[in-house]
Amino acid sequence: TNFGYGFDLDSLRDLTIFKQFIENGIYEPSRNKYGYPLAELINGGFAFYFGANATILSSFLAFLCAIFIFYKSSQSAVDFA
Repeated sequence: TNFGYGFDLDSLRDLTIFKQFIENGIYEPSRNKYGYPLAELINGGFAFYFGANATILSSFLAFLCAIFIFYKSSQSAVDFA
C-alpha cells in the first residue's frame, strides 16, 4: 500500500527509511551513497507519526517560510543599496 502518497515514491522512501531507523537505530540512505538524512528523517517522522496530509502540509509551510525569508532578505538588500 502507498499510505496515501499516490505515486510519490520519494515520500514513501522517506517513511521506509525512518521506520528502519526507529526499529534498528541505523540510518541507511535511500538514494545515492550519502542520502539526504535531514529530509528523510524529518519527512519520514512526520509521515510515521502524523500521516501523509501532515507531511504535505509541513512541506507547504516550509515552502511559504522560504518565500517569506527570501522576500525579507531581498527587501533589506534593496534598502542597503
